[in-house]
Amino acid sequence: MNSSGHHKLGTSATPRLRVNPYLPLYAVPGMVARRRKSARRAGVQAGTIDALLAQLCIRHDLTLLTADRNFTHIAQHCPLRLWRG
Repeated sequence: MNSSGHHKLGTSATPRLRVNPYLPLYAVPGMVARRRKSARRAGVQAGTIDALLAQLCIRHDLTLLTADRNFTHIAQHCPLRLWRG
């Protein structure tokens, strides 16, 4: 371990994984599934990755920069904020 507390490459020590407190991974799949189901009921086909990105932006109060029309359709049925590029 060096002076900054990080492990050097090539040592036998395994670095510790750090958990991002802003992204509780245990909750994400259920939220994404509900977002996709809600979009589907409204007639919008949202892909898994699109729904994941939309849900993360909504949950963390972020604006999504996109030129993808799929997000425009999703945003009509949920509180997703878009900045169209």
